[in-house]
Amino acid sequence: METERTLQYILFDLDNTLYPASSKVEHAFNQRIIEFVARYLSLTMEEADELRAKGFIAHGATISWLIAEHGLTDIEAYLDWIHMKDIGDYITLNPELAAMLRRLPFRRSILTNAVREHAERVLEALGIRQEFEQIFDIRDYNFQNKPALQSYRTALDAIRIPAEQVLFIDDNINFMQPFIDLGGQVLLIDEDGKHAGSPYPTIRYITELEGYLKATGQLA
Repeated sequence: METERTLQYILFDLDNTLYPASSKVEHAFNQRIIEFVARYLSLTMEEADELRAKGFIAHGATISWLIAEHGLTDIEAYLDWIHMKDIGDYITLNPELAAMLRRLPFRRSILTNAVREHAERVLEALGIRQEFEQIFDIRDYNFQNKPALQSYRTALDAIRIPAEQVLFIDDNINFMQPFIDLGGQVLLIDEDGKHAGSPYPTIRYITELEGYLKATGQLA
């Protein structure tokens, strides 16, 4: 018997999902990653950027690539370096988002390839930390990060809700299909319209979520 697909739970990505990509957090984040890769592999910044981009595509996160292909062992040093502490310089309180989340009758958590400390800083900066039950971070799934199935399964096992009744929201189009393969529902954030014509339901900004749920009949 097929599980009913009534929505019960939402898993939210963090970066470039709960705040706009235009906030430039990703640019600053990537610069720190490239600097680390350049030092670690004794490359120029340009060489590190090119090599890291290929590694990201293959593994879903730079750290997973460094562990798998370049023997990175001091994982915490990497994580501490790349996650900037001054996140409040890039994003600020978002009362509109906080109000929308409070109106949604669904339980919800964060599913991120970043670390918990970064997620906490982002949620606090946006003023929405209290709106989420849990934060699932890259350590929780032993660096088998999105799009590895282990990351999604870790969250699903913890929340104890069938995938069919869970909506996963992310800005990375490559992270959609694995969750669908597990039976779940997906929603893509595409601020700049880079993925027009994709097979996945799409909104531009997270603040459009409430309207999307109403339009699809999952919210009265």
